[in-house]
Amino acid sequence: MCALSDYLKQLNSILPINGEIRVEAIEEGFTNKVYKILESGQPKWVLRLPMLESQSFHIDRQTELSVWQQAAEQGLTSQILWHNPQGVVLSEFLPGSTLPLEVQHTQASIEQVCRLLKRLHDMPSIKLHYDVQSIIADWLEQIRFHENFVSVSAQ
Repeated sequence: MCALSDYLKQLNSILPINGEIRVEAIEEGFTNKVYKILESGQPKWVLRLPMLESQSFHIDRQTELSVWQQAAEQGLTSQILWHNPQGVVLSEFLPGSTLPLEVQHTQASIEQVCRLLKRLHDMPSIKLHYDVQSIIADWLEQIRFHENFVSVSAQ
């Protein structure tokens, strides 16, 4: 994984030459480092750096990219402006906020969410089976053979 500054250099053809650029971390990423890139104080882009090893989580970055692009075509998410094979993505910034767990939905907001989910589920399906049970089994197998593994039954 490169340093953030290395990725910003790779974005030279997209980022403005003479504008003032500021980068701010977005602290809501679970498995990624996410940055908001501002131009002249206005949020313009989001840079996503994957922090987990794709193989360990059975993440297919090519399929992820394809689904993201399809969802963007449907107006369901941001447009991808740049990406690389390691899953680093620059997308347009969409204003909004993450809803807290305690959010109290109105009938109108529930209907809006339902309409968006219908549009999402009407998209063409992908040929990828994501089996959480097999991922967990793989993790347990890797742990079992790790040099620091100590069996509970051996104590």
